[in-house]
Amino acid sequence: METTADIQQHQKRFYMPPTKRCHLQGTLTDTLISEYQHTTREDLKETINEQVNIVKNSNVSEIAKNFFQYNIIRGRGVLQKLLLKHN
Repeated sequence: METTADIQQHQKRFYMPPTKRCHLQGTLTDTLISEYQHTTREDLKETINEQVNIVKNSNVSEIAKNFFQYNIIRGRGVLQKLLLKHN
């Protein structure tokens, strides 16, 4: 079984299919909560980045609604940086 350190190394080196990532994330326990928070933060960053990249004049309202499905309070700094970068 892989450790959480192995999981982080895999994520940094190459693309990991979502099913394998989900399986490996299932191995995280309460004692490794800081590593779990790190992985969820990275997922949130990736999701916000994807949403910002697909914004067009015609779909701004849809994308704004999508942001409320995610924890945008936690990711507000990431969102601000990406919005300023894309202007």
